Amino acid sequence: MGLMLESVRLPAGARSSRHAPKGGVALAGLVALFTLYATTIGLLGLVVWVLLVIARWKMFQKAGEAGWKSIIPVYSTYVSFKICWGTAPFWALVAMAAFAGAFTGTIAPVDYPMLGVLVALLYCAIAVVGLVMLYKTSLAFGHGIGMALALLFFPNVATLVLGFGSSRYVGPQA
Repeated sequence: MGLMLESVRLPAGARSSRHAPKGGVALAGLVALFTLYATTIGLLGLVVWVLLVIARWKMFQKAGEAGWKSIIPVYSTYVSFKICWGTAPFWALVAMAAFAGAFTGTIAPVDYPMLGVLVALLYCAIAVVGLVMLYKTSLAFGHGIGMALALLFFPNVATLVLGFGSSRYVGPQA
């Protein structure tokens, strides 16, 4: 025996459930809104990234280096040190980072507490070298502590100012 469906008459003004708005419409709207938001943020991020690449390129050119050197990951850091401070601090930084990185997570500080302290001190030294490098960069482009603080707290804005602004390269600061 089959199931029989009867036609049901709705009262005047009532709507059947098949004509009612679905939650899927609202969800589709939210997905579209999120997609628009994410695309906008992504495009703005891409524009800022391109501007920063161009600004670093111009900074290298102001210092007499080829601009393409600014887009090679490790080499650009080496050239930045050469431009602003010298190469010896770069190699010291590489040695400290290699040593600290080799022992981070491989040896338990509980077993060798002095090694853990040494690694922590190396990370502090690496941070100090980074801070000094910001100051040397500021000095190398004719600025002072204010630009160094801008490089620390607002690195993207400061890079744009150094690259596109009227800053002149005055040489490495020993």
